[in-house]
Amino acid sequence: MHRVLGRGNSLGGSETSRGIWRGASWRLSTEGAYNREIVAKRKFSEKQGQYLAFLFYYTKLHGRAPSEFEMQKYFGVSPPSVHEMVLRLEANGFVERVPGQARSIRLLVPREELPELE
Repeated sequence: MHRVLGRGNSLGGSETSRGIWRGASWRLSTEGAYNREIVAKRKFSEKQGQYLAFLFYYTKLHGRAPSEFEMQKYFGVSPPSVHEMVLRLEANGFVERVPGQARSIRLLVPREELPELE
């Protein structure tokens, strides 16, 4: 889904519409960077809010993002349900991730806007 804008850049990575890929690492460019005003205007459902709150607290406690399996265990749902929710959250701009890279999900919603985790 990422469109390659050039064969490479001066730093040796490939540039895409969302950032710069450097082999095993991913760094967002300013074009794809977090925009608090845009994210704050979007509303999320009650269930989406619970997933977002889980992402926040899990990351705060463990210092890394949860795996989809850990979300599946917490919410008691099937693997396809968790994956669909992650894709929906990403499509709505509430999180960002690197497809195919484990634990790459990153919350884009400010803590103040998250509901309490039930």
